[in-house]
Amino acid sequence: MLWFANTFHPRRAVAVWGHSEKGAGRRAVLSVFALCFVLLFLGACNAPSNTAAGSHQLAVQQAPKARLTFPVALDAHPNLVTVWLAVNDLADDVPLDSYAHDLDLLLSRLQRGAPHARIAVANVPDLTLVPYFSAEDPLPLLARVQAYNATIASIVKRHHAILVDLYQQWHELRDHPEYISEDGLHPSTLGYTRIAAIFHQILG
Repeated sequence: MLWFANTFHPRRAVAVWGHSEKGAGRRAVLSVFALCFVLLFLGACNAPSNTAAGSHQLAVQQAPKARLTFPVALDAHPNLVTVWLAVNDLADDVPLDSYAHDLDLLLSRLQRGAPHARIAVANVPDLTLVPYFSAEDPLPLLARVQAYNATIASIVKRHHAILVDLYQQWHELRDHPEYISEDGLHPSTLGYTRIAAIFHQILG
């Protein structure tokens, strides 16, 4: 899990995003940090010198247990929290029931820790367009993506959070292979830039 928390800006934002050591590894960590710089220019994040950043390689089933991480992130008293913790879990064959339980727990803890924050949760994009999954049968893969996304939508609705529908909004991935990094799985800097723009579009 990667989180970013700014502390000295009227629009205080925390980002809780997934990361794994698959493929590009540390290069993926460097790429995901592009998100905060993009959000800076979109007006949702303050200057890097006023930003606390943490890097923890956790999937969603570990995120709720990272009790040392969330107090630090939520010390920013954010009014915006963005969450994207799904693709690594699906890639690691995490059972859907387990993922659902832990995402629900994660959102509950975030809402208790930041009761006035808007929380935006992204779902799973069309992974049949991602090179890492090219060897998989597309129909079962698509069924898994849709099952994850139905679960995410249900939990987001129950928590009155905001759904960022990457499955519907990121179909241009088909025409932009440069949005995926060299490892074939993680977004590139350009990819994270586009994802940040989608978040911004949904959040207004």
